[in-house]
Amino acid sequence: MVDQLAVEYADQPVLFLENDVDRPLGRRLDRWWAGYGSSGSVYLPLSMASSGHVVSNGSVAFHSVYARLVDGELVRPPEGEVDAYSRRVGNAVRVYVRVVNGTGVALSAAANAATVHALVWEDKQVGVTGRMIRAAPFATIDAVVAPVGSYAVTLETAALAGVDWDKLHAVALVDYRPAGATGPFDMLQAGLAPASDLSATPASLAVKLHLGSPEERVGTVALRGPYVLSWTASTDALWLAVTPGTGAVPADATVRVVRDRLPTGVQLGHITFTATSADGLSFTRTVDVTVELTGPASRFRRRGAVRRTPLP
Repeated sequence: MVDQLAVEYADQPVLFLENDVDRPLGRRLDRWWAGYGSSGSVYLPLSMASSGHVVSNGSVAFHSVYARLVDGELVRPPEGEVDAYSRRVGNAVRVYVRVVNGTGVALSAAANAATVHALVWEDKQVGVTGRMIRAAPFATIDAVVAPVGSYAVTLETAALAGVDWDKLHAVALVDYRPAGATGPFDMLQAGLAPASDLSATPASLAVKLHLGSPEERVGTVALRGPYVLSWTASTDALWLAVTPGTGAVPADATVRVVRDRLPTGVQLGHITFTATSADGLSFTRTVDVTVELTGPASRFRRRGAVRRTPLP
């Protein structure tokens, strides 16, 4: 049934994952119990949405109950942003996570058990579904993250054995207890963690300038990738400049022309963005910049009729 729902919601931002309840990984099972909120007997399967914001257990009308859980979550607005990337390091998976707090309250381990999780799953029929969690590293937020503030952390799995690396994927999520120290958990947001990379968009910029125009700004290049990256920019044209020229990812770099060095006509320049990290990441991206400088705009005088007043 879960596989059927996964097909039905394939075009929606929904992810169905399975965790072995007899050998649970990470902190997923305790999120279910916090959402359940009481003791006593429960029956498999245990299901939850958004870290236990809503839960279900036992034999139910699976399609209608699970679909209702998903539909209810889809209409709830996210309470944060999650930007994540992953990479293989030996036989482990390293996940870089950056979170922006959109809850309206400060997040911390002490105040509301705020936690960052990475769930690594394999597309393989192992239990009930074809998406079995293989690792679930987590870290509590060891700082006070104010509303609209950000927090970054790197999570890493233990060594993984017997997995098909081509079928492994990762997702990062952040949850907390809205009520404080007790009560169910809720998820701020989740984000898939694709392979680590550096993107520089757009890949090309073009602008037309006149000699009499004061304009110098060509455009902005958005640099996105793992938060651990530091970047520098270099150009191959004396008339081309980037500000700032260095920084951390994510960043927006402004592209400008140096007017007194810009020849007339069509000029093509290139910006090379190089980004590296202390743990071995390295990327290079190039952005093409085309600038056409023409002469001053012509001034036209509109010729109209002249009315003459006769002399007396």
